[in-house]
Amino acid sequence: MSKVTLKTSLTCRCRLIEGPLSAVIPLCFNDLRAPRYSERTIQIYQSSLAHFSQWMEAQGFDLSDFDSKLIERYLQLHWPADNCLPTGKARVRNRRAALRCLLGFVTRKHLLRLC
Repeated sequence: MSKVTLKTSLTCRCRLIEGPLSAVIPLCFNDLRAPRYSERTIQIYQSSLAHFSQWMEAQGFDLSDFDSKLIERYLQLHWPADNCLPTGKARVRNRRAALRCLLGFVTRKHLLRLC
């Protein structure tokens, strides 16, 4: 593994561990491993959720603000102007899928009570 990949991976992990979604992210990824999502899919979701978590923190949102409206706001307002990550239809689908997966998990497990 190259140093650049490792650095990106560590940055992603920090955003997930320290960001506004830190109370639910580890639980969600443990849940994804149970039905055997591929490690590649999990990596894509981690990257997407780390970026979303960074955006939430920059905007002053916390876990109690996490809902479908916030996801749509992010995808409609931030994503088109986002220069942080490569764009493309597949990336938009992956990011939307990751966010919907997390929202579904949080809703099913009633995790918004953690905030």
